Amino acid sequence: MQSPLIFSACPGRQSWVSARNQDQAICSLYGQQFKTPTFIPVPENLSPYEGLKLQRFFLGSHSPIIFTSIRPHPLHIINHYKFPQKTRFVFHTYGNFFGELKKWLQLEKTLMGKDVTFLCASEGQKKLISLFFKQDQNVQVLPPSMSEEDWGFDEKKRTSFRAQNSISPDDTLIVYSGRISLQKNIDLIISKINKIACDTSPKKIFLFFAGDFDDLSAPYINIELPEGHSYARWIDSLSKVTSPNLKIKFLGNLNQQERHHLYCAGDFLISLSLHHAEALGVSPLEALASGLPCLLTYWGGYSSFKIENSKLCNLISTKVNNQGCFINETELNQTLDHLCHSPIDNKSRTQEAAAILNHFSKNNSLKRIDDIIKTLTNKFEGFSPLAKIAVEKLYQGYGPRPYPNLYVDIFKEYSGRQASEP
Repeated sequence: MQSPLIFSACPGRQSWVSARNQDQAICSLYGQQFKTPTFIPVPENLSPYEGLKLQRFFLGSHSPIIFTSIRPHPLHIINHYKFPQKTRFVFHTYGNFFGELKKWLQLEKTLMGKDVTFLCASEGQKKLISLFFKQDQNVQVLPPSMSEEDWGFDEKKRTSFRAQNSISPDDTLIVYSGRISLQKNIDLIISKINKIACDTSPKKIFLFFAGDFDDLSAPYINIELPEGHSYARWIDSLSKVTSPNLKIKFLGNLNQQERHHLYCAGDFLISLSLHHAEALGVSPLEALASGLPCLLTYWGGYSSFKIENSKLCNLISTKVNNQGCFINETELNQTLDHLCHSPIDNKSRTQEAAAILNHFSKNNSLKRIDDIIKTLTNKFEGFSPLAKIAVEKLYQGYGPRPYPNLYVDIFKEYSGRQASEP
């Protein structure tokens, strides 16, 4: 097998912590898979000088050419050069593939007829992305891997974290980890847990948030946010908390070890995301790998966490229609009540974490990579008409659009519903 050429983002250039972690993990896997891979960090803006330095690699016989992330977008490199017809490409599309769709279309002519594989983080993301290809054979799934050395349930970490934060064994600690933004439904989380806290007096409930504020809007459904909106909305949500038994704490961004302590200390994690770029969900995966039960929406990549031999993942059904994206609140109320009153024991958490780590193990990922690389024979036949309509009609910015139902038809795939369903 020829030596692959692997493009990854420059260290520190990825703005999102989850994107940096995934990129590093992918590079580590390829480093184990191949004896002599060539890694090239790619800056956001490719200067003429940097372009000349890269040119010499394309004159060799590297195959396949692998891009571990979509930021910087492969467009900036691929359209600079002329590749032989036999060139094989692999693109890791973890992240906002839909948001980069316009750039992908600009690569159509260059990729046509070549062996091309787009790797998704989950089956949910594959369903969405496959809508934009003429044939779905070009899209395959490679879930991220988790290290047993870094994760798993640790009772000592649980005890020490709870003691440091004055959380007794009988109190409930609920965790949120990730970006605090519009499509993550933070205000709904706070209001629902406030109601639970009002109904469970005198039991104390702690709600800890790890992450940072993000004013990312919902551009494809006409929602544009001003700077500082997410923080203002956070303050407004806190002002509506009425239960004296609910204690909310913002922890900010945490490193991996700090997140692991938090997950081990928690009683369950909640994420009610309806985000248009929810390809997998790194925070829920980390939590599950720490033996922490999760309450998640059936949305995008979250659906992939419902695996055999594990009872940690609780999924709440969702739907998309002309009025917006919605969560089944009856299911949400019932599951919240159950998780608050039926904590999992430490022995079960250890066993559940082991099952998750086995499912998302490095060995499984390496086997999957080997299978994918050996069968790179999927000729690219172009993007679908839907991809071109989506770019034309949904990339016009904010304001009225001639196809108001297009977002609905596309993102019903993320809610697990077909476009014909109500």
